[in-house]
Amino acid sequence: MRDLLAERVSFKQFEETAHGEVKQITRQYKPGHNFNLNINYTF
Repeated sequence: MRDLLAERVSFKQFEETAHGEVKQITRQYKPGHNFNLNINYTF
């Protein structure tokens, strides 16, 4: 199992200006749940 909580992923940029710090979100997505099951059986 991967990303069980399906949290949002954000890519951010920060810039210092004369008026303070500016934060900009450049990309944001929610990937969803991933499940994988492998079964091996040998006689």
